[in-house]
Amino acid sequence: MSRFGVLLDIDGVLCDQLGLMAGAKDFVSTLVKKNIPFMCLSNNTLKRRSDMSEHLKELGLPIRTDQIYTSAMATARFLAQQNSEARVYVLGSGGLITALEKNNLNIVEEKPHYVIVGEGRDYTLAMLDKAIKFLKEGARLVTVNMDNQRATAFGLRSGCGSIVKLLEDETDKKALNLGKPSPLMLRSARKLLGMRASFTVMIGDHMENDIYGGIQLGYYSVMVMSGRASEEEMKNYSFLPDKIINSLEDFSVEDLEQIIDDKPIDEDYLITFG
Repeated sequence: MSRFGVLLDIDGVLCDQLGLMAGAKDFVSTLVKKNIPFMCLSNNTLKRRSDMSEHLKELGLPIRTDQIYTSAMATARFLAQQNSEARVYVLGSGGLITALEKNNLNIVEEKPHYVIVGEGRDYTLAMLDKAIKFLKEGARLVTVNMDNQRATAFGLRSGCGSIVKLLEDETDKKALNLGKPSPLMLRSARKLLGMRASFTVMIGDHMENDIYGGIQLGYYSVMVMSGRASEEEMKNYSFLPDKIINSLEDFSVEDLEQIIDDKPIDEDYLITFG
């Protein structure tokens, strides 16, 4: 059994809108060959994870549906644990709806316990007005991510963060973000691998969502410089990843194995947070 497990961001590390990222196929294939547990993460809630798996397989990546964990799944699981009979009003579609239904949450149009902000193509003013009304009446505000923009085949579009800001300003409510970099999502993903924090690797291309999230939980963090941030912009952050690479083409699984073998184990951290 492998001594470590890997959490891989999908967008910007494995693929982007144009296709497969450099080195992704060899890296994932080697993880599979060596039987190293891994989980692919995404804050995208428009797509169902079965659709994501099919798309990744079409690109040549041998990734099963159960090796994908999304912020929609993290959100649905958390709410079901909080209240198994929760009533939810949803601003979103696709994978978010599927995840909520699989967790037996009640999607309603009146008197919800929660207003959930997810990614969608069909937001209307009427829907936003309804969400504001429910929040003012006592519903809690939850979001699947706080990204102000999301990448599409047609360029950048407004993301959940923009909608959340509007709802917060109108209602004085504070949203709970259950997508990356939420410890709730990243800890759940790690537990699905069956790994302790000190033996978990987070590989991502977003300093806040991926790297900061991993650092909070004691994961070994690898920043992929695929265009999300420049080296100059990284100087503005008060935290740094453990390693910076241009792409997975520059970083083999064997490199990672050597790093983990040489890494000292923080026993106090494992006892406290593991």
